[in-house]
Amino acid sequence: MTVSNLLLEENERALKTRPKVSKNPKNRRTELLEKNTKPQDSMRLEKRSLNAQAFFFQQMVESSNALFYSISPEGEINYLNPEGLRKIGQEFLEIKGENFLKLIPRKFRKSVMEHYQLIMDNNQLFSNLEFPILDHAGKEHWLRHQVRLQLNDNDEVTEIFGAAFDISTHKKTEAEFQRTQQRLASLVTNLPGGVLVENERGEIIIINEFFCNIFNIPITAHWLKGKNCTEFMNNIKQLFKEPAAFLAQSKKLGKERKQVLNEEWTLADGRIIKCDYIPVFEEGLYMGSYYSFWDVTEERHSAVKL
Repeated sequence: MTVSNLLLEENERALKTRPKVSKNPKNRRTELLEKNTKPQDSMRLEKRSLNAQAFFFQQMVESSNALFYSISPEGEINYLNPEGLRKIGQEFLEIKGENFLKLIPRKFRKSVMEHYQLIMDNNQLFSNLEFPILDHAGKEHWLRHQVRLQLNDNDEVTEIFGAAFDISTHKKTEAEFQRTQQRLASLVTNLPGGVLVENERGEIIIINEFFCNIFNIPITAHWLKGKNCTEFMNNIKQLFKEPAAFLAQSKKLGKERKQVLNEEWTLADGRIIKCDYIPVFEEGLYMGSYYSFWDVTEERHSAVKL
């Protein structure tokens, strides 16, 4: 087949696939009008979709149990949703344009201001922070804030958006737990026996001086807090007459987490130690373990003499 024949066939195919143009001028205008209105229809549909999304988001924010707010880089309040207004007991017009710091207790203002300034200086788009706000009666409400920065084309902060969730109950429980732990620590410190308490992560959280005295540990109990309990037991195994057996039992207790009382061990220097192990559970969840060590050498020697 010659090149000319190939060109003829190619032209015939092109003519067959080419869109037909109406010879009627009226039909031609209609076709052009439809062609030009398609992009406009598409834009209208897209705009309608965006408006629907914005309406849905607004409804979600307005009806949410979380606090949503918007402030300027200078800290002026631009928006606070109904839940936020309910929480502080004020109308929006009363706080609009006011500095956000006025809603924060004085002792927290400096740290909050420094956090917001730091994320703006570094253009850190997302961050988290916990601090309380005050209602109109001066009551504190602890919130966990999720903060997002809005930047312009020049990477300048134009607005700060926040979503905050009430954690007051959690903070109250945490404070009560700390008070209980302090009372327990005070009680343990004054017990005549050696006491060690580890948390669920295996970290020593309470240990008294009597414990250090029993095992002749040449440091104060304070320096042992936060240390890994398993590693600590491994370090003191050599103080026992049967170090391997003591370490094996220690690992077994940590694995099985079953209470063992009045277990006696002989130290390398001949003293006799009575040990108690009590795992602590709350609603089936392991919270840590309690160890106590008592020097009963004199009692056992007295019993032998009798």
